[in-house]
Amino acid sequence: MGHIYSITADMPFADTLAAGLIARAKDTHSGDPLYLSSIRLLLPTRRACRTMKEAFLRQGDGQLMLLPMIEPIGDPDEDELAIFETGTAAGANAIDGIDIPPSMPPLRRLALLTDLVLKHDGFEGSYAQALALARALGQLLDQVQTEDLTLDSLENLVPENFAVHWQKSLSFLNMLRREWPEIVAAEKRMDTVARRSHLMHLRARQWQDNPPQGPVIAAGITGSVPASAALLKAVLALPQGEIILAGLDHNMDEGIWQDLQDNHPHYTHKMLLQRLEVDRTAIRPWPEATSQKCYENACAREKLMSRVMLPAQYTQLWREAEDDAFIKRALDKLSLTHFETGVEEAAGIALMMREVLEDKDKRKTAALVTSDRNLAAQVKDYLLRWGVAVDDSAGDPLRKTKRGEFLLQLLDVFCEGLRPVPLLALLKQSLCGDALVPNIRKVVRELDKALRGAPQMNALSDYDAYLRRRDKGELADVIVPLFDVLKPLEDAAHSRQELDQWIVLHLSAAEALAATQEKSGRVRLWGEEAGEALAGLFADMRQHASSFKIMTLDDYAHLLAMVMGEVSLRVPYGQHPRLRILGLMESRLHHSDVMILGGLNEGSWPKEADADPWMSRPMREAFGLPSPEQKTGFAAHDFVQAFCAKEVHLTRARKQGSELTLPSRWLQRLETYLKAQGFELNMCRTRLDYGWIATELDIYKDQPQPCKRPSFAPPVAARPQELSVTNIETWLADPYSIYAKYILRLRALDRLEKPVDDARRGQLVHSLLNRYMKAVMQGELIEDSHDIKDRLFAEFTNICAEEGLHNPQSQSWWPRLEAAVDWFARKESERIKAGGQRPLFLEKEGRAVLYKDEATGRHFSVTAKADRIDLDDAGTVKVMDYKTGKADTHISKIKKGTSVQLPLTGFILQQGGFENTSYEISDLQYWQLSGGYKDPCAVYSVSPEKDEDITDVIASIRDYIGAVVEVFEKEETPYISVPDPDRELPEKFQDYAHLARLREWRNEDENAGEAA
Repeated sequence: MGHIYSITADMPFADTLAAGLIARAKDTHSGDPLYLSSIRLLLPTRRACRTMKEAFLRQGDGQLMLLPMIEPIGDPDEDELAIFETGTAAGANAIDGIDIPPSMPPLRRLALLTDLVLKHDGFEGSYAQALALARALGQLLDQVQTEDLTLDSLENLVPENFAVHWQKSLSFLNMLRREWPEIVAAEKRMDTVARRSHLMHLRARQWQDNPPQGPVIAAGITGSVPASAALLKAVLALPQGEIILAGLDHNMDEGIWQDLQDNHPHYTHKMLLQRLEVDRTAIRPWPEATSQKCYENACAREKLMSRVMLPAQYTQLWREAEDDAFIKRALDKLSLTHFETGVEEAAGIALMMREVLEDKDKRKTAALVTSDRNLAAQVKDYLLRWGVAVDDSAGDPLRKTKRGEFLLQLLDVFCEGLRPVPLLALLKQSLCGDALVPNIRKVVRELDKALRGAPQMNALSDYDAYLRRRDKGELADVIVPLFDVLKPLEDAAHSRQELDQWIVLHLSAAEALAATQEKSGRVRLWGEEAGEALAGLFADMRQHASSFKIMTLDDYAHLLAMVMGEVSLRVPYGQHPRLRILGLMESRLHHSDVMILGGLNEGSWPKEADADPWMSRPMREAFGLPSPEQKTGFAAHDFVQAFCAKEVHLTRARKQGSELTLPSRWLQRLETYLKAQGFELNMCRTRLDYGWIATELDIYKDQPQPCKRPSFAPPVAARPQELSVTNIETWLADPYSIYAKYILRLRALDRLEKPVDDARRGQLVHSLLNRYMKAVMQGELIEDSHDIKDRLFAEFTNICAEEGLHNPQSQSWWPRLEAAVDWFARKESERIKAGGQRPLFLEKEGRAVLYKDEATGRHFSVTAKADRIDLDDAGTVKVMDYKTGKADTHISKIKKGTSVQLPLTGFILQQGGFENTSYEISDLQYWQLSGGYKDPCAVYSVSPEKDEDITDVIASIRDYIGAVVEVFEKEETPYISVPDPDRELPEKFQDYAHLARLREWRNEDENAGEAA
């Protein structure tokens, strides 16, 4: 009969185990150099095996030694099993012979499960959706086989007891129960998880019949999986078998122990001991661990967590007073830091780890333990700023590597309809080489400029045609080789192809794009670790390509992203030996000198339970699958193990993005317990304010420094002497914008893809009415309003085609446009039938001098482009301005002096600024063409007061603007950003607000605009 021991949570598990085995070899076995090599050491994971080898290296002081046979419990030596099976009589009576089928390749399994989903009568989705469901089915199968269950247990679930959508899920699962065993048998394969469990059971049976000769030690294994629990039971039955548990709680009362639920950190230990039929009191401390106590607060820290993690029904025991000295010992070298943002938390953690490298003890180590992958990635990036590469146990998914992103971006170009943004994102990738287009970076910058403000484009031919219209083909000729490489994928984008054909098309284009004048695309794309991993992945996909149905390009992109996301890349060299980033599972057997427990927020640690698409909670319970709370128990155990290290820093961020966060339940429990004992968790602070230091060092970018309102007074000679009436309104609201635009000569770039919003509708309506009225001025008169309406819609179709706007009827503003066109058609029909009034100018540009200083000779002119000016039989004119938004508000703004566009246009007309002919003005009109229910189409006239006429209104605005010009002609007058908040322009017209740092000098929340 073997022995079962425990290494307490306060001890570094791997180092304590390694030191104990080395001491045993010296003391018990007289320093026999072969003793360690006779030990078979079973550990939970491959990562744990690497950790254990490193621990032997540390504890052996660099001396040569023969290590034990270290192997993960789920990966037994099949050759050894086969030798035993064929070489012993006992083996002949083992589990149905050793001829176990090989594992089913993951891609083959995914393809077969996808076919099952597609065959189901209730499935009506796409192939990509079938792939996603097949992946979820595979995960469920893994859970079932991990628990040593079979799908036959589905018969115990009564569909009538569940909601309709769960009944549909059961119909999928029943199809899987009926057909999957036959499929697996026909493949002559086994599911990987089922095969692993089968091998562990086989090893357990064989060890029962023929025990190994040397010691067998199973260490740090929770036994939560039935197959591993069975193997642990076999180890315990061996003459030289030993089980070593990690962090078993010896402080807990037996009554509490018996009441533990699955969300408690020691629930898995409780269940394992029940399976092993071992009483907790019979478990002894690891005998070789007594000399390994390495810090004074060890036992106190472990005892503290035993109290903090009490089940909910026993938390009244927190009121029992503890010795203050015990609490103080437990809190020694423990700190909690609340950072404001996730970015600040990552920067602070990077500083903590960097500080360890500056310690006098050059052997001191640090590890970040977190389940937040974004936090881990940010910490890695910050450490790289100091040239420190840190080992991240989780690695990086292939899809997040530079090569993976390049390959997926190439597909995104076509999946998103050849839009400019994904196309430029691909061409700006560093992997896009210059073999096809010399000096490609400069060419892509020119292409970026050329495509800003361009019409919508959805084909390579659209780009070619637009560029040839724009610059006579100069840029188009340069990028022809790029488009030639992309053309085969474009031609196939709307077809269905075999997977192998998609891979060939995809990789041919990728290799051609990646090529440079010095290196081929193959060398650049498939080099280094990431390239080699991707090459292996595509080779695997091609090997199993025939297993998949024909698919669209979208389906292929979805499949590739899914497969690449499941493969992680870990760089095997060049990492700092004293710093690590660990996931929760990888941290179970590891203690560094400084342990940083990061991302301690609800939803991060512990993570929220994922929704099971196939079974509800009652269904899982009836089927025999573990509850979601069991994962919470694992996360709690990982927290306890890491918390009991020598020096611990707990960190969290109060905000993630713009959302407030809640502290992790472990922190809340710890804080509540300490308050009951008269202590405050916030008293545990770090020696340094890492958040403040990170800010001062400027190692993160998201925290702008407060600034003063911009106020620039340039020389008078540099100030503009001419502005359009539109820019004068901008000038009144935000002088800084005029300073930036006309003095600094900064121009806002157009957007790459014009949004089809209300502003775009306004541009289209102006173009439509201008074209129609030009035809009217050329003699095309249509009296009937219905015919006018038809003519307008025909012209609008032409405009949309020219702008690359396909199917405008699908836009949200289409009903309002229909109403506006109908109203304008009726209005125009009335004008033609009444006669007398006719259009004089359309989109006509005019100019007039508003201010002149005789002493200096400086003058100031205003310009305008009138939407429409009509002439009547009396020789007077009406000035009209089209508005697709609300127009009545402009009338009140004219009287306040804030809307000057129309009166100044009238002033230019009076001065003969349009073709050197002055006219008498009878009215200034805003035509509201919104077409909305609350804001219907209407004509609004600038109605003067009783004792005024239009001339007085124009004169008052002219005098007001003249006075403003005179003020800005003084050198001491500054161009201030938004001097009057009541006059502030809408945000969509504030091209220079970011340069003025508007929100900063106002002390506004940077996220306020996004939230709105």
